[in-house]
Amino acid sequence: MNKTFGLCICLLVIAVEATADFTMPKKVYRLDRLEQAKADAESRGRPISIIYTQEKTSCGLTAGASLNAADKLSKRTVVVYAECNAEWEKLPPDVKQALRAPELGRYVPKTVIMDAALTNVIAYVPYARGAEQEKLIKEAIRKIPKATPKSGLARLPPPRPSAPLFSIPPADDREVRTWQSRAGATVEAALVHERSGRVVLKMQDGNMTDILVVNLTKENRDYLQKIRDESSDEEQETEQ
Repeated sequence: MNKTFGLCICLLVIAVEATADFTMPKKVYRLDRLEQAKADAESRGRPISIIYTQEKTSCGLTAGASLNAADKLSKRTVVVYAECNAEWEKLPPDVKQALRAPELGRYVPKTVIMDAALTNVIAYVPYARGAEQEKLIKEAIRKIPKATPKSGLARLPPPRPSAPLFSIPPADDREVRTWQSRAGATVEAALVHERSGRVVLKMQDGNMTDILVVNLTKENRDYLQKIRDESSDEEQETEQ
């Protein structure tokens, strides 16, 4: 009887450990999209949270702490997941240095909140469980400065009742290309339309963003002029 009970307990432990793998939410950027995350953070005036952890894990505590950090911090920061060990060499030098800080301890997830340029540390969130992790996250969030968008990239505002006519009419089949502000922020997105001196873009994750045309590089402004000319020609053909 005791042997059977012990075997059942062992099998239960193995089963629990085998199902500890997790997947970061879609709102969390992967490290291979770091530049897009930086552009998003700059446009929204938010810092970036780097969560250094591992989705493929046998530790349920690691999984729970990682997902909780991603959920809580995504409300005030742009969250980026970096797989521990496997993606270490891909991290920017300043991020590596931040993750080596003694404040983060030895265990994952290790989370560091940095400015949108990933040059300055705002706060550290070491591994912790339950109420202790909640406390650490709240303390870190309190250190985040007020949002101040800088790049000319901004979230799409609500439509106005008397909005002017489109300079470039809406379309959902335009090419995905690199858009860059004169401040250096970049984003991979497709043009949706232009109106009132702003272009609305659809990013690859489906989110919308808009950019002041005057804040774009000359290459992007030339592209917009080309689309305007093509749209104008199409309108003239329709009228004829």
